[in-house]
Amino acid sequence: MYYETDGYIFVHAGLKKNVPLEEQQPEDLLWIRKKFIQSNYDFGKVVVFGHTPLLEPLLQPNKIGIDTGAVYGNKLTCVRLPELVFYTV
Repeated sequence: MYYETDGYIFVHAGLKKNVPLEEQQPEDLLWIRKKFIQSNYDFGKVVVFGHTPLLEPLLQPNKIGIDTGAVYGNKLTCVRLPELVFYTV
């Protein structure tokens, strides 16, 4: 449901604050949106996520959102880490 490296947590939708990673519920990992995106909670690592389409990649101290709405005919975005170089097509 997630992939973790030394500096990042990769997840489809996001994480619930105040819940240890191993106790996160699949429902939140796959569907959470507003509560996660608006949170400035320190998850211990930068969380890289998709699921919520935005016009541009989201870059915040605690998270990186890379869903730019390709499913709706918008751009497809990825990020090269740790350099923080975004690619869109």
